[in-house]
Amino acid sequence: MKNHLLSLKCALLAIVLMSGIHVSAYDFYTGGIYYNKLSSNTVEVTYKDIMNNAYSGNVTIPSSITVNNVTYTVKGIGVYAFYLCTNLTGVSLPNTITIIDGCAFEKCSKLTGITIPNSVTTLGVDAFASCTSLQSIDIPNSVTKIDQLAFAGCSAMTTATIGSGVTSIAEKAFSGCSALTSITCMAATPPTMKNSNCFDASTYSSATLNVPGGSLNAYKSADWWRMFNSINALPFDFYVNGIYYKKTSNNTVEVTYRDIMAEDYSGSVTIPSSIKVNNVTYSVTAIGVYAMYMCKNLTSIALPNTITKIDGCAFEKCSGLKMVAIPNSVTTLGIDAFASCTGLTMVVIPNSVTTVGDLAFYNCTALTSATIGSGVTSLGDKAFYGCTALNTIICSAKTPPTMKTNNCFSSSTYNSATLYVPRTSLTAYKTADWWRMFVSIFGTDSGYDPCDVNGDGEVNIADINALINAILTNNDDPVYDANDDDEVNIADINFVIKAILNS
Repeated sequence: MKNHLLSLKCALLAIVLMSGIHVSAYDFYTGGIYYNKLSSNTVEVTYKDIMNNAYSGNVTIPSSITVNNVTYTVKGIGVYAFYLCTNLTGVSLPNTITIIDGCAFEKCSKLTGITIPNSVTTLGVDAFASCTSLQSIDIPNSVTKIDQLAFAGCSAMTTATIGSGVTSIAEKAFSGCSALTSITCMAATPPTMKNSNCFDASTYSSATLNVPGGSLNAYKSADWWRMFNSINALPFDFYVNGIYYKKTSNNTVEVTYRDIMAEDYSGSVTIPSSIKVNNVTYSVTAIGVYAMYMCKNLTSIALPNTITKIDGCAFEKCSGLKMVAIPNSVTTLGIDAFASCTGLTMVVIPNSVTTVGDLAFYNCTALTSATIGSGVTSLGDKAFYGCTALNTIICSAKTPPTMKTNNCFSSSTYNSATLYVPRTSLTAYKTADWWRMFVSIFGTDSGYDPCDVNGDGEVNIADINALINAILTNNDDPVYDANDDDEVNIADINFVIKAILNS
């Protein structure tokens, strides 16, 4: 019997194995998979015969099975489930799995990779021991403990990532992993290890340990972790619920990345207003430089009102990003902040923003409308250059924001897009450097429609009456120039009437 403490189930099965008796024990067999009942509605994957196990090739475990009109959720990979399946090459596990039990994949010598789902909390004794073809492992944040010999003898493993939820690593968990060159531990607090044999002496001396930047000193002084000759700080300090953070003060953080080229973020992502780590609460105040750079599978991002800055290249080349609501707390949009977000169709820059950096929305080729808030005082070079689909621009600033050169927008935008500005500032925009290049500029106080001359949010007979009164009193205020011909006359009345009839 092995000289380490096995779980009771593993111990009993080990005794049976030593007796030479071939054991088969399962309740159901469906879709090529064997199952044991755990409860009236849950099952675990098991084996047909421990010494003549039936699994090979790539195996997909379903999230549920239905047997005799009863549906069971697949909750675990049981003890010895895939033991000694020497022809097993890959396994796909569902998110219903919460435990990978003892010896579950032991001696699966051709298993080259496996994705452990985020509902798993426990990796049992010998779970992946002697998987000699396994090259890397990514242990999710849901796992709290890595049990004894969990990856012992995985001689081909070169990289291992240990999730932020892991609090303890048992004896010899990575012993015999002689090829390990890189270990990344995401936990802010170093997981406990009873003694030094969790890793081999050769691993301590030759592998690089990567840890959160804010925890570097903790790892360098923690028992056994300090034995690593090379300990590097990662570009983030904390990893919480799928988001990487970097400390910016004692109580603030910014969103950042794990690896600038790793494309860590995907789908719909929600950034919280604060996080709590080691009993300290941090306010999330910025999206940092390159935070989500080139995350092409990111489709939407929800930002809290604590964010004051979206820094340089924060969302550059997020080609799948279709929408983003910039909160009213943001004051700065950095250089290249949303450059080459080729799926972005609309952007609203809130009134709180004062500066739009160079190339902020450069080459957003699907962008059709852009609203620039009243607080913006300057637009950087090529801020909207290459946005060839732009047809509507609303600038609410009463004083035209400064532009260094005429390349803030493309020439096609100046020629074909419509610029809406405050009525009282129409003349200012028509004479301001580079703004005057827009062929079509309308003054409006209530959104997109220049026909709403009285500014009540509606286009109706009241606007015609307001125009008649303006003409009778010789009031040539640009707010009444509905058709933008620089004159206030009967043509403007006809223009508004036509709009009413077409509405």
